[in-house]
Amino acid sequence: MLSPLLISGPKVKNNALFPVMKDGKTGYINARGELVVPCQYSSINNSDLPTYGEGLIPFCKDYKWGFLDNKGTVLVEPKYSKARSFKDGYACVEMSDGSIYSISNKAGYVDRTGKEVIPPKYYKPFLTTNGLSDGMMAVNLPESYGKNREGYIGIDGTEYFNKTYNMAGDYKSGMAPAQIEKDGQFGYINKSGEWVILPNFSYAYPFNDDGIAQVSYADNTWGLIDKNGKSLVKGADCSPVSFLGPGYYSDGLMEVKTATKYGYMDAKGEMAIPLKFDYAAGSFSDGIAVVNNGCTKTKGSWGLEDIKGGTWMIIDKNGNVKKTLSGNYDEVSGFSDGMAVVKKDDKYGYINTDGTEIVAPTWAERPESFHNGLGRFYLPGSASYAAVKPFGYVNKQGKIVWEASM
Repeated sequence: MLSPLLISGPKVKNNALFPVMKDGKTGYINARGELVVPCQYSSINNSDLPTYGEGLIPFCKDYKWGFLDNKGTVLVEPKYSKARSFKDGYACVEMSDGSIYSISNKAGYVDRTGKEVIPPKYYKPFLTTNGLSDGMMAVNLPESYGKNREGYIGIDGTEYFNKTYNMAGDYKSGMAPAQIEKDGQFGYINKSGEWVILPNFSYAYPFNDDGIAQVSYADNTWGLIDKNGKSLVKGADCSPVSFLGPGYYSDGLMEVKTATKYGYMDAKGEMAIPLKFDYAAGSFSDGIAVVNNGCTKTKGSWGLEDIKGGTWMIIDKNGNVKKTLSGNYDEVSGFSDGMAVVKKDDKYGYINTDGTEIVAPTWAERPESFHNGLGRFYLPGSASYAAVKPFGYVNKQGKIVWEASM
């Protein structure tokens, strides 16, 4: 077990805190690696490591979760089975129903004062929702409403159970995709449960911030519609980029692909960057994206593509190559907070937006994307199921601000 090594870093304006572990206890550091909250709380699995969210931080004590502020003061006493990071002023909390499986926990939401605006007594749909969105939370309804039925709870705790659906998706811009029972088609409802776009799609995704939604048709093609249901593009010769759908807009562009080529589409449904790349590593971030030409692709786990070889490039929003990467990497992720994960010879590291190798590929475990100025890296864990691995943090200069420990 390594003791924490504190290395001074650059001045950081944000007040984000990051979980760390020492001698089996959890504490929190700032982006300079300074211990703000002593390592005094319960150890947690890597999958439960909280992220900084709007000034409040989930913490665990004696197998119960509560919230701290960014100075380490307990604002919500630990009483929940799980607690997630805050987003848009609210955080998801869960209460166990007695099962050892967290997937069977009942969920609700608290505000920044700790008030339970939605009591944790509802089951969330497994795949159809991200939780609270646009002031509404999709939930599985009690069997008294019919088997496998879904509906909504408002942020004020109001139950909208008078209309039920096979699947209830996330609200965005006042509308949500929902599936009817009769023929399994999807359409869009408003917050009163009325159909504002009739169910004529084989699948439908939530609207984005630009008022554009992705839909699938009976012939297995997909397209884009606006909030009035008007088709912006239909029958595009593209297939899903990820398990969650064709992609999403970032910096005004969305990654799309055919069976062999990748490109980027704008919010009008026009190909802003033609389908000319053999691979694209994700969405645009701060005006740039990572693509590859000349690579070989094989099917990996979860149906995703494993990439090998080729030439990795950083492109701008016009599709022009800004930088050709010289590291002969096997894999390059999309950029987050100005940094990207790279893989070479089964080892991982980081590069910046100039293509400079900030951390050479040395870690056997994949590190996390950068957020708030730090990247979290892992060393192999001793547990056979690798639920707990030693982890530490590195800054954008490649300096370790907290050594991997547990």
